[in-house]
Formats: sequence, structure tokens, C-alpha cells
Amino acid sequence: LNSIPTQPTCPVTSTGSIMAIPSGGTAPFNYKINNGLFQSSNIFNELLAGNYIVTVRDFSGCTASANVVQITQTLPPNAPLISSDKTNICGNEVAI
Repeated sequence: LNSIPTQPTCPVTSTGSIMAIPSGGTAPFNYKINNGLFQSSNIFNELLAGNYIVTVRDFSGCTASANVVQITQTLPPNAPLISSDKTNICGNEVAI
């Protein structure tokens, strides 16, 4: 089982994802991360920074897990100061 993480595009946002790619086993496959429920999609979206264990289950009920997949928090982009009390954090988000 290979897992390909996509890191979040902005800090403290749930824009990370993981795509699981099984090898061997008998299709169809189901997938889960951590202690979640199995699902038919091999892609997990809207993930925050953290460590995830990806598990795949094949038609025969055999399971395999990937090593811990890490989604890391990105650093804030260098953004201009909007005013003395507001800072552009990422994209159209503004912190006050």
C-alpha cells in the first residue's frame, strides 16, 4: 500500500489530502484512515496537519496499512499588511 500526501495550501486549514494506492490483493478495495469507517474512495480530502494511518481492505477481507502518513502545516505566505489590525493570512482569509 502506497500513500501519497498533498500538503495543505494554507496554515491551519483542512486542505490536505491523501491518496492510497493498493498493490496486490483482490478488487474491489475499501479504505480508511485512523479509526474511521471504510469507504470506497481511495482519496481522503479536507485533512488538517497531523499523522494518519491509511488502511486498505480487499474483497477477501485482507487488510494492509501504510506507515504513518504525515500532513504538515505550511508556513504562512509572505503577505502584505492590510492595516494595522488586519493581516492577510492566505488567499481571501483575513485575521483581525
